[in-house]
Amino acid sequence: MAVVFAEDAWAGPALAPAAAVSVSGPGRRPRWLFTPSPGPNPGPGPGSGPAAYANHPRYGQPSRLPFLVNGEVDTPVPVMTFAAVFPYAVIPHLDAQVLEFPLDDERYRLVLVLPRRRRGLAHLLRALRSVPLRHLCAQLLPTRVHAVIPSFMVDDYVTLTASLQKLGIWDVFDPRRADLGVMTDDRELFVRNIEQSITVVIRNYVEVFDIQSRTHAGRSRPERFIALHPFLYFVVDTETSIALIAGKIEDPTDSRIR
Repeated sequence: MAVVFAEDAWAGPALAPAAAVSVSGPGRRPRWLFTPSPGPNPGPGPGSGPAAYANHPRYGQPSRLPFLVNGEVDTPVPVMTFAAVFPYAVIPHLDAQVLEFPLDDERYRLVLVLPRRRRGLAHLLRALRSVPLRHLCAQLLPTRVHAVIPSFMVDDYVTLTASLQKLGIWDVFDPRRADLGVMTDDRELFVRNIEQSITVVIRNYVEVFDIQSRTHAGRSRPERFIALHPFLYFVVDTETSIALIAGKIEDPTDSRIR
């Protein structure tokens, strides 16, 4: 039995989690089940193509600016520019800025951590080992921000089997000891592998923030969050502030998880 969980985090298009499950047993052909999760669709969805974004009132063609790809070469990439109120903080001991970017599903949010030095990603990664993500999120305040963020997509598979086995989860992978009785009456089924399919797509979209938040920060001078060099991203559970997905963007045109 192979279990594949697909989670799509879209800034703009709807968040559309889905689960694809391959169930197999001795001498049986695999059976695939696909269960999409219904949800709102405020804009173009996965696979819509550039034309759909250009014609949608919430989207526009992004401009291009040089991004320090892999900390080495400035290369033009599509970017988005916003002047809005975002949850934002400067973390001096990390020498970094933190910006919370909205996702269309309120259960999740995107947190970007940008080193203030153009080649400061390695230092930031070392410094973050002793700083909980919750600590960063707790310091975010509604702030007027001028933000430049590259459009990027992360689309990859993560195999979870080895990590689960390190945590002591073995029986479900053993044909002799697996017990999936809660799911099925077939006693011969077991889990062969578990993979997570992750897609995070950031497009030219931003939610309308609360009027009170705008008023709160409306008279302040805007902070600048210019993400034109490598940075970190976290897809965070809104309720627990736990990172569900984490990675680094060193090349916005590379969709692999780093």
